[in-house]
Amino acid sequence: MSFSSPGWLLLLLLVPLVVILHALTFRWRSIPASSLLFWNQVLKDRRASLRIRRVLQSLALLLQVLAVAFLAVALSGPLLAGLKRGGSQDVVLVLDATASMQAREGGNTRWDVARARALSLAAGLRGGARMAVVLAEKSPTLLCPFTTDRNTLRRLLESARAMDEPGDVASSMLFGMSLRDPRRGGRVVLETDGAFDALPGVDTSLPWVTVDTVGTRQDNVGITDMAFRQSSETGEYQLFLAVLNAGRTETTVPLIVRAGGKDVLRQTLIIGAGQRDAVTIPWTGPTTGRVTATLLAHDALPVDDSAYAVFSSARRLQVLLVGPQPRFIQQALQSLPGVTVSAEDAPVGGEQADVIVYAGVQPPPLLKGNFILFQSIPPDLPVRATGLLPAPPVTGWSRNNPLLDSVSLADTRIAQALNLDPGPGFSVLAASGTSPLLLSWDHAGVKALLFAFDPRASDLPLRSGFPILLANALSWFFPDWLEPQADQVQAGDPRVIPTGGAASVTVVKPDGRSVTLSADGPSVAFFSTDEVGYYQVDAGGTTGEFAVNLASRSETDISPRLVIPAPRPEPGHQAGLPTPVWPAVAAVVLLLLFLEWLVWLWRPGRASTS
Repeated sequence: MSFSSPGWLLLLLLVPLVVILHALTFRWRSIPASSLLFWNQVLKDRRASLRIRRVLQSLALLLQVLAVAFLAVALSGPLLAGLKRGGSQDVVLVLDATASMQAREGGNTRWDVARARALSLAAGLRGGARMAVVLAEKSPTLLCPFTTDRNTLRRLLESARAMDEPGDVASSMLFGMSLRDPRRGGRVVLETDGAFDALPGVDTSLPWVTVDTVGTRQDNVGITDMAFRQSSETGEYQLFLAVLNAGRTETTVPLIVRAGGKDVLRQTLIIGAGQRDAVTIPWTGPTTGRVTATLLAHDALPVDDSAYAVFSSARRLQVLLVGPQPRFIQQALQSLPGVTVSAEDAPVGGEQADVIVYAGVQPPPLLKGNFILFQSIPPDLPVRATGLLPAPPVTGWSRNNPLLDSVSLADTRIAQALNLDPGPGFSVLAASGTSPLLLSWDHAGVKALLFAFDPRASDLPLRSGFPILLANALSWFFPDWLEPQADQVQAGDPRVIPTGGAASVTVVKPDGRSVTLSADGPSVAFFSTDEVGYYQVDAGGTTGEFAVNLASRSETDISPRLVIPAPRPEPGHQAGLPTPVWPAVAAVVLLLLFLEWLVWLWRPGRASTS
């Protein structure tokens, strides 16, 4: 409490004066009397009334002293800091669950500290107040909608954990702020370590937004990238590793790479403060199985000290054929390494396979993905058919284009083709006079290869260059298709798993938990990649593996960097400002004076002495 006019407190010096005035009494006067016969009864009655009078006089004194004290306090202008008037006590809690929250702080992790604060906040809810909890992960996760049940909040918070994934705290904050009802008011509280530079789009200066940070500045080193590459000069494979030193001093850290159950590399890295060191070494290990890179850092955040990969010689591609099943196309695709082919009669969306082939059917809009179209015109691309060309000869093709590398179209016989009129954005790869026979399109997330003719109406599928043309197309869609793959995804990203025709797919996570997915197509998407390590896949008896890594520079830098601006008052509401309470004190003074007047009225003998 503070006072706007503390000088009025000097009125408290009047309290002794009130006490002195009450101590003054009248002197007895001597009056001659002829007899004392009646005085005994008078003195008895007076002694009885004197006890009541003393009680009432003491009460009057107390009321007058209190009135003077409260009057002095009221005139001094008392202020209560931070008293908020009106509004709801609802709370939206946004809890940072990203990987950096696993950093150790003394005997606990940052997550332990933040969760303890969250539990304390839930336990301190007032009667009727509600709380909702949002976890800031790769994307916002609503852990608990608005509830007044403290036991439910406690149970969910105690079971929650920080994930091995980078996150978008700003998006989670915006989601949490959207849950707040302006009519009820309430607060949005963020519990975070602030290991990021900013919260774009989030106004943390709003009076109902609170950012509560945990953690201190600490040094950390971690692996932020791991990949296998093929040298363009020698053709040999190389292992690429990127290691970030997010500390304030130069560090020396041993690096161990294991594959096939043995150490492939042991090397000591010396990395300057704030520097990122790239390590590129010839790969002498096996080209199948697991590869694990580990830093012996022993720092505050262990989750980024290891990187994982499942080595394979070629990428697995899922190709879907739509239309009357063309046998030659299916056979040509199945002859390519790492390609799995399935067939459907009806058009489907581009997200169900790596590549979709339409043959002689009308495709839907090509929103996103990779497509090969035989005599099929997509409705959303700037190309139209103006008629038919009977027996069009191939008069030229682009011999320097990678799509036609090692492919000859000379003397290709075509019974019939569409007369295509392409708009801007298309590249003509082969033509018959002025009419294109083969087009490519690469814009806005859509890659498409358009044939003006049906393969069944030509001898192209019988030529040796046809599988090469399809292989070139797959390499155009996926440039690293035939290169060795370190099969891995970043934590929090979905993983597309081929089903191989199985009705379900089972994924065993690094901690041993299994997740079963129902499969109704050539592939399914697995979203629960929230742990780093190796994931085992079983699809109808066909087993496989893939790896999940943190691989995030922002999470490896665990130092709190978020700068929080000072809060500003909400328009029309002096939230958090000192609130004057003198009106209430003045009302108490008036009540005390009224009670003192009543005591004066009820004082025995007052009427007889007047």
